[in-house]
Amino acid sequence: MVDPRAGIACLDANPIISLLLGEPADQAQAVHALLQAVAARGERLWIFPTTVAEVAMTLDRAYKVARVDIAEELLGFLDHRGLHVERLDTVRAALVSFGSHNVPFYDALLAVEMASTGCTEVYTWDRHFDRISGIRRRVP
Repeated sequence: MVDPRAGIACLDANPIISLLLGEPADQAQAVHALLQAVAARGERLWIFPTTVAEVAMTLDRAYKVARVDIAEELLGFLDHRGLHVERLDTVRAALVSFGSHNVPFYDALLAVEMASTGCTEVYTWDRHFDRISGIRRRVP
């Protein structure tokens, strides 16, 4: 369902990464100003789960930020009143799992989506699924 208060624009991963890292400083400042202006107009920029996944993966792999810190920063960021996060509850639950179970965000997201449908088994070689309660990993 479309949120009537949301705008028609979305926010990509790279501005979010700049904002969270504070670099380049001019870009981080521009993103901060954009979010303030959007919120002041009563609008919101869309963020999709794939964007959150890209941010988490980039901060994890390219910048070597600890997963628990990434989860904490993103959970706080997603509360900004100038944002509309598609499937927010799912994204939040995946971020919690990402930070607490130390699994890649995409797989944390998959586990949350599985749980929401009652799916309890996953065929994979990824052993980190063994750390997520309620999920049974099976080898293909």
